[in-house]
Amino acid sequence: MIYKNIFSCLLLVLTGIVNAEEVISQQNNSASPVRGMLKPIHEATLSSEILATISDLPVTEGKRFKKGDILVKFDCTRYKAEQVAAEAEFTAKKKTSDNNEELASYNATARLEVEVSQAETAKARAEVNVAKSMVNGCEIRAPWSGRVEETIAHAHETVSPGKELLRILDDSTLEISLLVPSKWLTTLKTGTNV
Repeated sequence: MIYKNIFSCLLLVLTGIVNAEEVISQQNNSASPVRGMLKPIHEATLSSEILATISDLPVTEGKRFKKGDILVKFDCTRYKAEQVAAEAEFTAKKKTSDNNEELASYNATARLEVEVSQAETAKARAEVNVAKSMVNGCEIRAPWSGRVEETIAHAHETVSPGKELLRILDDSTLEISLLVPSKWLTTLKTGTNV
């Protein structure tokens, strides 16, 4: 809990409202305080694509990660078994389709049998693709290098699709939005010290 409060304070400094010490106005050469917002260019809230139990959450609030690191891992035993079953079904349908095509070449089966078996093979292939998609959702990898801002879910929780899990940000490149008097717009240029 103490660590969380320290990190929250750090985030306020990094991403919260900051007070710029001085902005040099070329119009009147006086120093005036200017308020601004410092924020990351890249930030995201990651959510689950599948209904599953979180098996591992290797990153916690404040921890750094690299692009491609696993941020969330789900228990996907059921989805992997469904993928194996779908692949077996596809193999069986493909063999039946190939056999019917060979029989059709000898005029030993109706053209309708060939077309139906080809359609069943296409359906089985689509089911394999769906199963692979579910298994691919079993890990969430970092889209860029950065830091975990907030952990919303925890290991051993069962989450539904769309459930928010982590908030992440890339703190290597930050931008600041300043609120300055409109009369400064004629003199402010890239490179003006803030």
